[in-house]
Amino acid sequence: MKEKTPTQYFQQGQQAFAAGQLEKAVTLYQKAIELNPNLALYYQSLGDVLVQIGKWGEAATVYQKAIELKPTSALSHHNLGKVLVNQGNLEQAIASYSQAIKINPNFSEFYISLGAALVQKGLLYEAIAHFQKAISLEPDSSIAHQNLGVALEKQGQIEEGIICYRKAIEIDPGFWEGYQKLGTALTKLGDFHQAAKIYLKACQIIPNFATVYHYCGEALAKLHRWDEAIAAYQKAIDLLGGQKNTTPTAVVYHQFGYLLTQQKKWDEAISAYRKAIELQPNSPDVYHHLGYALAQQQKWEEAVTAYRKVTELQPNSPDVYHYLGYALSQLQQWEEAVVAYRKASELQPNSPDVYHHLGHALIQLKQNDWAVAVLRQAIELNPNLAEAYGDLGKALSNIKQWDEAIASLERAIKLNPNLAEVYSYLGEAYATPKQWDKAIVNYRRALELNPKLPKVYHSLALALVQQQKFDDAIVSYRQAIELGINTAEIHHKLGHTLSKLKRWEEAVVSYGRAVEINPNSAAVYHVLGESLVQLERWDEAVVAFV
Repeated sequence: MKEKTPTQYFQQGQQAFAAGQLEKAVTLYQKAIELNPNLALYYQSLGDVLVQIGKWGEAATVYQKAIELKPTSALSHHNLGKVLVNQGNLEQAIASYSQAIKINPNFSEFYISLGAALVQKGLLYEAIAHFQKAISLEPDSSIAHQNLGVALEKQGQIEEGIICYRKAIEIDPGFWEGYQKLGTALTKLGDFHQAAKIYLKACQIIPNFATVYHYCGEALAKLHRWDEAIAAYQKAIDLLGGQKNTTPTAVVYHQFGYLLTQQKKWDEAISAYRKAIELQPNSPDVYHHLGYALAQQQKWEEAVTAYRKVTELQPNSPDVYHYLGYALSQLQQWEEAVVAYRKASELQPNSPDVYHHLGHALIQLKQNDWAVAVLRQAIELNPNLAEAYGDLGKALSNIKQWDEAIASLERAIKLNPNLAEVYSYLGEAYATPKQWDKAIVNYRRALELNPKLPKVYHSLALALVQQQKFDDAIVSYRQAIELGINTAEIHHKLGHTLSKLKRWEEAVVSYGRAVEINPNSAAVYHVLGESLVQLERWDEAVVAFV
């Protein structure tokens, strides 16, 4: 069988290249070169396909051989320049592009490539001159206009850059990069409305390009047009997921999650953040935002896990220790919460909120003296932090410094008259020295602000009993029970109050409930027996007394 000629191998290589069979094309070009190693065209063509498959070093060697065989090949000098740019060798790339222009000064692409290399080098004036030359040679080159816009923008001439970008997309309405540059430049000028308009138009012109929707979503988010931004991101994700060899990036999922949180779509946001973590498992920002979304859903254990991951990845973030402390507090893991808050205070020593929350946690651990010192520090940093005054009053009450406690609590109310918990603390502070009238007023005010406080109803009932306001006390006891205080003690006290009004049937029911909860209380059996006697239910009374 007759051996193929170099020309035949070359032509078959060209056909394979055109069909996208790149590795096959390489083999055929190499065979042609093997049979005829002195034809520059073969090396030039082999270099082009090596660039396509990312073999930059081999491509550079092949182009250099083409130039050696034919030094007047402007295209070989130009293509070598592109390889050198990719390899980060800008000086030699600029020299190669310049040589290409010297050989053929009438080809606009050479000026564009040289200008782009000069921009990377920071030689903006020279770059601008070359882009302008390219436009003079080819006025309808959208790429030349766009590159000129980039150079002008880098010089600080953003408005002039915008003119160039508009010209680029006027020439080629499907030129995505022109829209992206224009939108970004408009965003720099703070013209978010125009930027969004440009991106929305791009979505219409290029409806199947995910990146367009991504940038469109970013622009809409800056305008707080959350629903539209969410829709744009969803479209980008759908397109990326539906195209071959593409998937949504961690950044896209992260940003998508953030948009969903703005609309309080917590479950969807959590799902987006988890997908971002699958793709980029070491991003502290994603874990931080995931923790926040989980906290909004009161999924405290999962929030703690997310926040702890942030502390591993970013151990010097004061905010995350603060959030971690808060999540631990919700789980009543007070000792761990204190550790987190203390770390936050070390990293952010001027945060009144951190000291306030640390003080609150210390109160739960009955470390009241320490809590007082910490809360005073919070108030020193922010004299208008009503909640800190409230907790300070609570801590001072716990160490029986009543006058200071009352002064602090009243200061809290003056700063914010809508803090139900502070009124309850103030009620307790007045109840201890038996100032029942003032205690009752403050308990009632707390319940006006928040009628879901069972402990306050209990405390109010106790105070009303002291004032012999038994009917009102009974109502408060029953409200406390309905809201979840279901102890033998409260049923015993309710029964005792009912007995005061000789409401024996009801008293028997309450005492009976107390006995069910605590069947070992002799005192409750005794008063149950007495109530049964009043009802002349002798047999039952005997059983109770026995």
